[in-house]
Amino acid sequence: MRLSALSRILPASAIVLTGLALAMAPAQAGVADKLRDGCRLLLGGRFQGAAQAFHEAGLQDAECAEALVGEGTAYLLNGQQDAAQSCLDRALALDEAHPAARVGEGTLSLLRRDYAAAVEHYRRALSQETRQRAAIRASEAQAACLAGLYEAAETEARTALQEQPGHELALQVLAAALLARNRGADALQVLAAPVEQGVQQTLGIVADSPLYSPLARYYADHRLDDALRLATVGAPSPAPGPSFVGTPAPAPTVFSRGDPSFHIEWPKPGGSISGRIEVSIYADQNLGVQYVAVLVDEQFACMANVVPFRVSVDTTIARDGLREIRVDGYGADGTIVKSASALVNIANGQRTLSPDEQALRQGVTDFLEGLLVLRAHPLLRAQLVGHALEAEGKLQQALDAYEYAFSYDCTLPCIHADLVLCYRKLGLLDAVATHEIHNLNQPGAVALTFDDGPHPILTPWILDLLDRYNAKATFLLVGKQVELYPELVREIVKRGHEIGSHSYTHSNLRQISTLGVERELVMSRQVIRRASGEFVTLFRPPGGNYDPQVRQAVDLTGFTTVFWNENITSYPGVAGLDILPKMLNKLNGGGIVLLHNGFDETRDVLPLLLPALAQRNLKLDTISALTAHRPFRVQHLLAEPLEWKL
Repeated sequence: MRLSALSRILPASAIVLTGLALAMAPAQAGVADKLRDGCRLLLGGRFQGAAQAFHEAGLQDAECAEALVGEGTAYLLNGQQDAAQSCLDRALALDEAHPAARVGEGTLSLLRRDYAAAVEHYRRALSQETRQRAAIRASEAQAACLAGLYEAAETEARTALQEQPGHELALQVLAAALLARNRGADALQVLAAPVEQGVQQTLGIVADSPLYSPLARYYADHRLDDALRLATVGAPSPAPGPSFVGTPAPAPTVFSRGDPSFHIEWPKPGGSISGRIEVSIYADQNLGVQYVAVLVDEQFACMANVVPFRVSVDTTIARDGLREIRVDGYGADGTIVKSASALVNIANGQRTLSPDEQALRQGVTDFLEGLLVLRAHPLLRAQLVGHALEAEGKLQQALDAYEYAFSYDCTLPCIHADLVLCYRKLGLLDAVATHEIHNLNQPGAVALTFDDGPHPILTPWILDLLDRYNAKATFLLVGKQVELYPELVREIVKRGHEIGSHSYTHSNLRQISTLGVERELVMSRQVIRRASGEFVTLFRPPGGNYDPQVRQAVDLTGFTTVFWNENITSYPGVAGLDILPKMLNKLNGGGIVLLHNGFDETRDVLPLLLPALAQRNLKLDTISALTAHRPFRVQHLLAEPLEWKL
């Protein structure tokens, strides 16, 4: 599971926060302030501060379950599961029907892969009134799907979609459940729905793909573990989540301590008590316990020396809230033989909350529920589309979906294997004759290559010059520039020139990981294809930064690296008329020329170079036309009636 972007929250949460501004009765003003502070800090991603604010609210009002749930939510969003468990358990001890606490327990159980417990907690939350009914039901469907209960997952997901049409997580779970039951066409129909607005911009816990769980049949059937699928390619390790600096997390709550030979029989751990009660203690006769002492919240209550030990205790000696009853068993020599304890909820106050206080706490509950339900990762839609298209035998269209998902999040579970295996199935990796081109090996031929484009001013100028001399060239394009000027990419192709990749960001590829280089290549390829419909396989590393790691990424993604024999940047500050004879001397037998779509010496040299090459009867053409490299044809997905792109 991963945390989503913190930039914005759902509109419903904003409505809740408006409710949190309600005035409070003076006696509870401090609690209200702390609850509001906790919510604001959560929204800002300041989880440590939020946990502290909710903790202080709980210290002021020991019966405030919302304070415990808020503290637990802060810990859970920060990746501290044990601390979250402690707070949520204590909240349920105060109010076993608290819907936000139940949702939190469900999500925590799902994170720990206890899917049966997750389903049970979500169902108990659904038994209460809640604004998050569809989201809770979708989370329940996710747990069922991960457990391999596909029919139940389908039923719950469909119900969630009836309650909230277009709910992204419910839609993804439904598609995954259909795919797992070999219903690819039905899954495609589900995935054709528009992506829910705002799904990228929500704070909370993001669900992994419902396809990928060791408990689900689909996982085993399709060998979805990267190590099994790709012998030489490993999946990236998930980045570690943020951690607290400063205040240590509390230990998980344990509601009872003792052993079968000495324990508290009543009251039951986690139960609610008030007034004068009888505490019942079991002591095995072999222990030699002569008498017991009972303490409530570290305050001595009473003693007993008659077996069976039954002790009357006045619970009003302790404050309301979650408190410890401890029993110490003493031997004949006055030393403690055994101890046992139980956490119980003491509720003697009989306090009635004011309407304003009730409204605020309900608002906090709604807000926390919205953070604790699972969020859909929007790019999982694209990955699911890829699987559905593969199931229908549409490999070429599936590749587009996999490339799209990989481009925007290359750490999605199994997306790397999905993509590389699709390349293999299409024959891309086998079709590439060589992964490096250093020269043309064709005397009398020159390949002009232009890096860094498209450029809004220089690219049209270059195209017109090439037309004037009936010359064809190869343009190595930067993905970010392609996104800015897609019409220029189409114009390059329209005029009969060849296009390839010059990475997506024009970064030094030697300074990033192999996976990062793959992403640069794949992302540039898919934005070029989106602009022009062309599937590119030629690549030139920015700045010539190339090493074995970059070469590995090139091989895995089916690219061919194009080097050069002559580089326009070899003559900085030299006038065009002085550069021309030097270049012509090097190109006497032909070669690959590196030029730019930029304001460098290319502007001065190109108008002189083209007529000089024509006068010498040197053949000007594209890299593919002059080498053994052949373009790889893959259809584009634009004609498909799917709306998974963001």
